[in-house]
Amino acid sequence: MAACTGLPPFKHKTMKALHEMNNTQRAYEIARLFPQDLKALTLFIKSEIAHFKEKEEATRQAWPEQCSATADYWFDLIQSAEDIIAKFSVTLFRNPRVFADQFFYAHNAVFSIHCFVRYASSGKAPYLLRTAIALYFGEEEIVTIDFNTDKL
Repeated sequence: MAACTGLPPFKHKTMKALHEMNNTQRAYEIARLFPQDLKALTLFIKSEIAHFKEKEEATRQAWPEQCSATADYWFDLIQSAEDIIAKFSVTLFRNPRVFADQFFYAHNAVFSIHCFVRYASSGKAPYLLRTAIALYFGEEEIVTIDFNTDKL
């Protein structure tokens, strides 16, 4: 005879296979697994925004001609990320769903993935978070700029 615990029966929710997940779903899984790191991730995204804005002119001059995305597109993504931080503020690191839905929806994911990968390789991310980022998003930065002084 089974003991009555008074708890409802466990409903197992299965996670989608990695190749079936979109970027928002992948980001949400990371945010759910590492809610304590959302503030650090948000602050890192904010620091990447500041870095690119500070180096905007040099970045635009050094932007690779053969790149499939333009510098204007890249800086539009940066502006979008900045707008998200201004609009949602602390909610981004208090709510994993808001974090994932805002930073990883549609084209916003391009800059956010870049920031995730840079954060993972920065030495600031805990080992398990670095591993999760590599699993879900890879280890390649979206944009790398060679600041060749001959062009500047």
